[in-house]
Amino acid sequence: MGAVIPVDVVEALMGHEGKEELTEVYRRYSPEDLAGFYKEGEPAVLVFTQAGAVDERTRLLEAEDELLKAKLEKQDAEIETLKAKQERITEKLEHLIGALEKDEEFENNGKSAT
Repeated sequence: MGAVIPVDVVEALMGHEGKEELTEVYRRYSPEDLAGFYKEGEPAVLVFTQAGAVDERTRLLEAEDELLKAKLEKQDAEIETLKAKQERITEKLEHLIGALEKDEEFENNGKSAT
């Protein structure tokens, strides 16, 4: 947490007292200020774990994230291909429906002429 927020604030948040400079931190910052500092440094807090384990988990999650991004890009490309294919099929169907309608009109006109 000390890499994220001032070390004297970290000491104050941990409840270290006795040194003049630490009690000065308590007087200098309001409880709201200290809460804000804690919130800012909270992602860096490790409880009952080792930084190496967190680093390894982070590396694994980043690798998984890259795989998921690649998969998503592939799916996006596939969706675009399928949209284009659907558009072509729709155009062909509309053309066929139009041709069938003209054929029906022709047949209906031929029947009424006889």
